[in-house]
Amino acid sequence: MNLWSQTTLKTLYFKENSSELTFFSNRQLQKLQTSYLRGDLILKSFYVYKDSAATDPKIDTLCAQRIKNTLIDIGVISTRSIYTGTRILELKPKEDPKKAARKIDIKYTSFSELSKDSLIELQKIAIAENNKIEETAIWNNTKDPNAKPKYNVPYLLNIKFIEGKSKIQAESYPEIERLYKYLKENPNLTVVIRGHVCCGNNDRISKNRAKAVYKELSRRGIAKHRMQYIGMSNRDPLIYPEKSNADRQKNRRVDVKLMLLDVNAK
Repeated sequence: MNLWSQTTLKTLYFKENSSELTFFSNRQLQKLQTSYLRGDLILKSFYVYKDSAATDPKIDTLCAQRIKNTLIDIGVISTRSIYTGTRILELKPKEDPKKAARKIDIKYTSFSELSKDSLIELQKIAIAENNKIEETAIWNNTKDPNAKPKYNVPYLLNIKFIEGKSKIQAESYPEIERLYKYLKENPNLTVVIRGHVCCGNNDRISKNRAKAVYKELSRRGIAKHRMQYIGMSNRDPLIYPEKSNADRQKNRRVDVKLMLLDVNAK
């Protein structure tokens, strides 16, 4: 079976003649965003619709903006592996044509839809991907101070917490200060702060640890719209299985992913 053969279709709706989602659809997108940023799903395609194949600059621009805004809002950095575009509307029985022209169809695969064998295969892929983590953050790169940031690659933060809590230890504040200065000097970047735990599932502590870093950056002046924080619990280990205290310590961490404020839909 193809690892990604099982997909879910989520249909959301925009306000009339607008690239802004309706209130209910926006709430649904926020849920998708959280799952996507936590790595709980893989996005496959984004399609909007128009009722004619004829070229209409106003409608075509609106369709492109709808895709672009949705990609930005969900946190997509690159559309390289995602299909996007505009399709000609084919009405389903009893479907309202005006409402149908305002929809966007998002297809994705959720880990919960995969078989046990597929999950094992996926976990092996994830562990291999996690080995790409940048243990020397770009703001600590003294060898190449002009290095360009890598997007969607976790940068490990040298931040320690009191065991079993989300309180940051005092020795960690210089690292937060360096991250703050880097973000201040690069206003075109946003950041996703991810908290991780070892040993077992604990969404609360992982999220609160990420939130603690978020609060420190906000207190120093980084705008909240440039930051997101999520708790990964133990879903994204660097080492699996954990066989020693050293393994568990490496999995207990906070890392960040840098993203651009803008993205070009294709």
